[in-house]
Amino acid sequence: MGRETYTFRLNEQALSTTLADTLQNELRGNLSFFEYVLRENEQLIKYGWKYINLQQYLSAGEIITTFRSDPAKANVLYLGVAMDWLWESDMIEYSSIDRFNSSFAKYGFEQIYELGQKDKCWVYLNQLYTYTDMNDLENKIDTYDGHYYLWENDVYKDGLDYLLVLLNKVCLDKDYKFSDGNYYTEKTLNFLNDYKKDRRLIEQAELALIDIRAENEEADLKEEANPNYRRSYTNNHYGVAETMFSQIKEVQKSIKEYSGKIFILDSQ
Repeated sequence: MGRETYTFRLNEQALSTTLADTLQNELRGNLSFFEYVLRENEQLIKYGWKYINLQQYLSAGEIITTFRSDPAKANVLYLGVAMDWLWESDMIEYSSIDRFNSSFAKYGFEQIYELGQKDKCWVYLNQLYTYTDMNDLENKIDTYDGHYYLWENDVYKDGLDYLLVLLNKVCLDKDYKFSDGNYYTEKTLNFLNDYKKDRRLIEQAELALIDIRAENEEADLKEEANPNYRRSYTNNHYGVAETMFSQIKEVQKSIKEYSGKIFILDSQ
């Protein structure tokens, strides 16, 4: 089964107008947003908190009012429930990547990064969370339903810095026998110079690299001993590091002037 991870910046103008109006007035598939919220509340009553991951009863009117009057205060629950309804009500077009992205953007969700491989999704989210764990920043991230995440802007940007340093170190790791560390150019090698003043990032990435190398070496031994052994997607940092390094640099450019929160949808 596949895994997709979508990362968005939020357009508050579109959230307060197009999204709020759509939630208020649209009826698709015989299920209005008000009916959808009522159904979710009924599920909560029937199955309890643990079953559907809601921690409170929902108010469609309150959600719409928040989007319309102060979208910056929309929490991960409101964003997630609104997006769930957009999916279920066929508001998102799938005929092409451009239509897919423009459908989201229309309602205020501007996609900045899309991943469709389990190993890349794992590296991206796992290492971002590793960064928050190492720096006691877990309270800067809100989550809903195990699929939606809302990040404070500065924490996400700092996490990307950490991820870039780590991916660069993975690319250049000459202590791992299957690394392409001898392949990369002097320009790539000099990348770390940009971060020499931040020893914290360098040291944390080096600690993470030790664990990554050990996990991959263990997987290598299992592959050598058993031809039928299938390597876990969680042990493929070396296989995806180069591509992701370039992608993350582009993500950074796309949010350089952006100061709002970052919203992530993970299908797993």
